[in-house]
Amino acid sequence: MCLQLKYARWQKPLCDAILEHDEQARLTKLQHVETKTRERLQALAHQESNKEEQQALIDAIATIRVFKEPQEIA
Repeated sequence: MCLQLKYARWQKPLCDAILEHDEQARLTKLQHVETKTRERLQALAHQESNKEEQQALIDAIATIRVFKEPQEIA
């Protein structure tokens, strides 16, 4: 689960969104988190000292995309 978060400000809402059981609520939360992560990434764009967080944000956005895609039933 989401026990140790280095960037809790945006990682905690991401975890909450991923763990949401209601599909519509999850999509709403994911959209909100995606907006916030993109804003944070933009804020860090020219700061060399935050490359690790920038990569974590890029990874988070990719994760959000996966969870926002319609799920195929196998």
